Amino acid sequence: MENVRKTFKGEILIIDDEVNDDSTDIYKIKHYLEINHFHVLSYDSFPVSDEIDNLNIAFMICDWKFKDGDEDYNAEQVISFLNQITRDRLFPIFICTSLDKQFVKDYLLSSCEKFKDNMASCIFVVNKNEIQNEKIFEIINQ
Repeated sequence: MENVRKTFKGEILIIDDEVNDDSTDIYKIKHYLEINHFHVLSYDSFPVSDEIDNLNIAFMICDWKFKDGDEDYNAEQVISFLNQITRDRLFPIFICTSLDKQFVKDYLLSSCEKFKDNMASCIFVVNKNEIQNEKIFEIINQ
């Protein structure tokens, strides 16, 4: 785990409306990262750019569908945030969904500037159970 910490210096950004609910998968992911001494910044909604502009982000985990709003509105919010935060920097991003992953990928392909549906992409579409515990680092290292 020490080598992983050296590789991923900086903050891990988590954006999920359920991040503070201890019965959820995202809470368990956050807790795992914290007990392994990663610096985690969690938000239950999208932060304003002033809050994160100067951060050294190691990677980000973002929910695809928030409770509030319809599906198109949620997708537009996520994609707008991704386009903004990746405008002048690049880091791994995990988009978590319970929907069909190809549906989300198709949506990203149509509007997200940095998403490519291949192994060269820095944006990964996953289910939360695919990134629990050390699994998140296995995906990044592929």
